[in-house]
Amino acid sequence: MKRNLILICGTTFIVSACQSEIEAELEKHGVSYDGVPEKPLAYIKSLPLEQQAKVLKLRKRVLQNLVFVEGGGFVMGDIIEEVPEGTEGAVKVNLKEVEGKWFLDKNGYDEYFYWPHWVELDSYSIAKYEATYGEVDIFTEVTGREYFDKKRIEMNSIDRLPEKPVWFGASWHDARAYCQWLGKITGEPFDLLSEAQWEYAARSRGKALEFATDNGEIDYGRNVKDHVFDGTKPPGSFPPNPLGVYDMSGNVREWVLDSYSSGFYEVSPIKNPIYDLESERRYKLSRGGGGLGDHEKWLDVFGRSRAKPDSTSAGHGVRCGVDSSEPVFVSN
Repeated sequence: MKRNLILICGTTFIVSACQSEIEAELEKHGVSYDGVPEKPLAYIKSLPLEQQAKVLKLRKRVLQNLVFVEGGGFVMGDIIEEVPEGTEGAVKVNLKEVEGKWFLDKNGYDEYFYWPHWVELDSYSIAKYEATYGEVDIFTEVTGREYFDKKRIEMNSIDRLPEKPVWFGASWHDARAYCQWLGKITGEPFDLLSEAQWEYAARSRGKALEFATDNGEIDYGRNVKDHVFDGTKPPGSFPPNPLGVYDMSGNVREWVLDSYSSGFYEVSPIKNPIYDLESERRYKLSRGGGGLGDHEKWLDVFGRSRAKPDSTSAGHGVRCGVDSSEPVFVSN
């Protein structure tokens, strides 16, 4: 039937009838062209019918699962209960003087690694869930890219199921390409989040919270996975933070736009900071995760992880956002 539709569409005198048949076929999958802007629609219509149905379903899902984040100012970094929420011009805090605080300068990190500093952000939208393998597989199928973590598909790994979050196989370049491709099928300016956008949302618009859970605390087995090492969990398996975003403490680390610099917090601009996006720096940043560890230090909203941008090693997931100060209107 699909082949017949393609052949018929090659003739000009029954294009209208053919289009009706295609749209009827799409309706069987619960999707349609309604509400799709002109440019994304032209791209989607250029795809084979089966891929059109998958892309339209994905488009609908990612738009419906956006959370609008109203912009504002906050103290970014490890506030360690010493910098009141909403305090502009936060003072430098030396983490070495904080008893029991975990830090990484034994590995060469700056002692002001989590230095609190004032940041102001425009409004934006964030994906409610981490991207799953099932979602990025549509991207790779349509674009002809290699599957993320193809090896584990062949191994039938339980961590490579369609409903599981991307964990292996996604470099920073892959993650950003996926987010920007979402922009191509939606007409919205999708991209990875900046580090500041990530933390602002994890802390439910910059609140004085250490963990991105429903109550700002860790309750193993209820609002994050327990200590059993049994891999990742499908996104949304535990309650969201007060903003309505899931798994920003726990599950997998998530690539962000910024390059890594231990000293950036000391010199960060106030308005919409992003560190050195365009240059080919040695390391890129990821935030969050910790669901595979057994200590709360891996789960807080302040920690920063670095990796080479072409790294596809374990732990790196994908969460996209929309860099627009207006909420995204979902009509389809």
